[in-house]
Amino acid sequence: METTSPESLASKAGRLEGCKGKLAALLLGFVALLLLEGVLRAVGYRDDLRFITFVPESKIFQQNNGTVSLFPERTKDHQFRTKSFPAVKPKGTIRIFCVGDSVTLGWHLKMPGGTIVIEKPYPDMLEEKLNKAFPSLNFEVLNCGGSGHASYRLKCVVDEILDYQPDIVTVMFGSSEFSEARYYKDWSDRKWLYGNWIMRSKILMLMRDLLRLSNHIFAGRSYNRISETRPVDMADHLPINYDDATKGEDEMSGMLEQAGHNLDQMISACLDRGVSIIVCTEASNLRHRPWDETRPRTAKNPADRLFWDTLGSLDELRGKQMYSETAQVALDAIRKLPAWHAGIPHLYYLRGCALENAGRLGEAKEAYIAARDSETFPVRNTTRLNRIIKDTASRRGVKLLDIERVVEKAVPDGIPDDRIFLDRMHFNEEGHKIVTPVFYDAITNVLESRKVALKMQL
Repeated sequence: METTSPESLASKAGRLEGCKGKLAALLLGFVALLLLEGVLRAVGYRDDLRFITFVPESKIFQQNNGTVSLFPERTKDHQFRTKSFPAVKPKGTIRIFCVGDSVTLGWHLKMPGGTIVIEKPYPDMLEEKLNKAFPSLNFEVLNCGGSGHASYRLKCVVDEILDYQPDIVTVMFGSSEFSEARYYKDWSDRKWLYGNWIMRSKILMLMRDLLRLSNHIFAGRSYNRISETRPVDMADHLPINYDDATKGEDEMSGMLEQAGHNLDQMISACLDRGVSIIVCTEASNLRHRPWDETRPRTAKNPADRLFWDTLGSLDELRGKQMYSETAQVALDAIRKLPAWHAGIPHLYYLRGCALENAGRLGEAKEAYIAARDSETFPVRNTTRLNRIIKDTASRRGVKLLDIERVVEKAVPDGIPDDRIFLDRMHFNEEGHKIVTPVFYDAITNVLESRKVALKMQL
């Protein structure tokens, strides 16, 4: 009979104790991770990301004792500004939801001299105007403009607000449509994990932020939390190589197609519930120069060298007030550069400035529009997207408000600029005042056609 030596028994006992120790360490580590997860959730760390990843609880409203209000997280960083309202619409109330991005929200900007705050964006002005015109009725105009919201997020917003008895929904988007997909690309590429608890783990989010911070400290790279509205260094977020025309066009066409599909779904959701929907184009500041962060940094290839050489020539010609020549040199360089080169929008912009100085306003406007539409990282609505919005509204037979055209007609020279905008796309107070009566007319027309208001003096 084989016997086990004391040394063998001691060795087995040692291995068993080692396994127990390792198991205890793993269990202790797991408990520590659970505690850390609980602490991070308790303090609300990175609650903003749950809305970006569209996990099932990504609602903007919550109900409490018959009143609907924003989730507390939605008020952080001015994501939304909708006021509270009754869950059940009171008798004699016309309820209107204005859905959109930060333009509808009424985004405010911090300026060197202080803070400019848009106290009354067009939904607030619209509510005042409607209630003043029809005192026998109660109009609720609820601002559902979300900061940085593209159409695929607005689609979720529309689905939610339809549970609160709207009479009319207005939808206006565009300025966030192209940028948001790039900011959150690493999340959108993993859609199958949206409902997975791993993607909702606060520890994972903390590790991600620490990694970004370490890159910032040790590698000198810009530190951007994923929820930021705009990155610090846009060069890190450029979607394509400057001369990769096929890839650039494929990516842009894909985003435009998706935007049209999202709008189509919003229209269907409203019509299926018997709710009127008004679809709007979105305007932009044509005289605002493209982002300097997106142009080539160095003359690393022939195309970039041509760009920088052209800038030098343009500076020299402008100094001599040779504006027509400046415009022509810019156009010649544009024709020589490869499609989707990041310098093209800057050259179109400088061409527009030169043409305007030469008194050729019509051509200048065309150049400004080309500058906007040729940006490799658009942060303003484009001609192509507005055309899709118009075509979709026409095909579905819903009312269209061409806000872009309204804004162009509001300025004598037809070139929207800082007279109406705070920046590239956000209205100033005057801009909101300009579009308010247009929404008013559209809404009263819809109500008249549907005979929603029985005593409306139209």
